[in-house]
Amino acid sequence: MNINTEEYKFKIELHCHSKNYSPCGHFSAKEIVEKYKAKGYDGVVLSNHFFINDKYLIDKKGYGDFFLEGYLEFQEECKKAGIVPYLGMEIRFNKISNNDFLLYGINKDDIYGALEYLDKDLETFYKEFKRDDILIFQAHPYRNGCTPEKPDFLDGAEAFNMHPGHNNRPPRAVKFAKENNLLICGGSDFHEEGREAMIATCTKTLPENEKELFEILKAQDFILNMQGSIIIP
Repeated sequence: MNINTEEYKFKIELHCHSKNYSPCGHFSAKEIVEKYKAKGYDGVVLSNHFFINDKYLIDKKGYGDFFLEGYLEFQEECKKAGIVPYLGMEIRFNKISNNDFLLYGINKDDIYGALEYLDKDLETFYKEFKRDDILIFQAHPYRNGCTPEKPDFLDGAEAFNMHPGHNNRPPRAVKFAKENNLLICGGSDFHEEGREAMIATCTKTLPENEKELFEILKAQDFILNMQGSIIIP
């Protein structure tokens, strides 16, 4: 495939967690934006964890408000820095497994809709919640403790999760995606110091919102830049 990689000049992070709103996040929204601005990024998806926890059990709607609060804080910091923010989510169902799923194309109302499925399973979520303008990628499907889900209930797989603290087995994840005609994406899964910007999704145009990002991911019209190593989906 002959692709002019220089055309893909906009850099986007697809997988990032913020402190206080993801239990494993180490950096505030302001700190995340500063780090990605310094690395020359144009956009960042905030994909905080979304799962049954004490906040959910005490006040389900309050948990949705809390999740949204984290994104609005991030959105404001991005606006100040001139970076495009995108709302994402890393959802897990019912604590029945360690499998996580990245959602792209969602809006603020979808946060509250997704609340109703946390005590269910992926199949139910896909059949009842999923719309044509939302993509569901299984995050790091071959990380220790995770297992690939049924492709019928996925749009894609995060084949290149570059969190250096885990063995995510990208070759196996790529094979899983290719064999099942799933879309591919990649993300840094940023939590800790020095682990930001491990892999960039590089696009020809800069998507202005979640829907435009959805279209790029669905069309697979991007390249992945893994700190200088180019990957073409």
